[in-house]
Amino acid sequence: FGTTNKGPIIGTVARFIEWKGYKVIIAAAQEIVKKKPDALFLLCGSGTQVPEIRRLIDEAGLHDNVVLTGWIERPEMASFYGLLDVYLHAAVLEPFGLIFPESMMNGVPVVSTATGAALDAITSGVNGILATERSEKALADGVLDLLQMDMKAVGQRGKRTALEMYSFDAMWNGTIGL
Repeated sequence: FGTTNKGPIIGTVARFIEWKGYKVIIAAAQEIVKKKPDALFLLCGSGTQVPEIRRLIDEAGLHDNVVLTGWIERPEMASFYGLLDVYLHAAVLEPFGLIFPESMMNGVPVVSTATGAALDAITSGVNGILATERSEKALADGVLDLLQMDMKAVGQRGKRTALEMYSFDAMWNGTIGL
């Protein structure tokens, strides 16, 4: 899926539950597709909210722009990240999600809500984008702003940040320090 797409590929990995923000992502996708009609969204995961998200995709007319990939096994995640131009993180509360640092470690620029560890790791406009609020407009603006930047440089700065902050040694030493 998506490998022949000419537009940006924007991905999310999360359980399909309310606080992970899939409704906001679908609303943001509508805004992004207005300016980038060839954008492709790959939504990875499973959960109880899948039928509702499918309905929202249908209602929004985003059949050609949004793919629900289902669950992707851990060994395949590097390939998934390899497809992405942007990782979109829309959780309302994420004290420490592993997925956005994993994206950063793979050199994928992140657009995130300003929550949890994302606030510690992302300097907006430098190594990713922090949305000013958790809304479809703020997330869509963040993605569109990122697409105008040197995304490879942003991704590489994000990778350096993640490797410094979230390497095994850094995490171990932080835990021992507590």
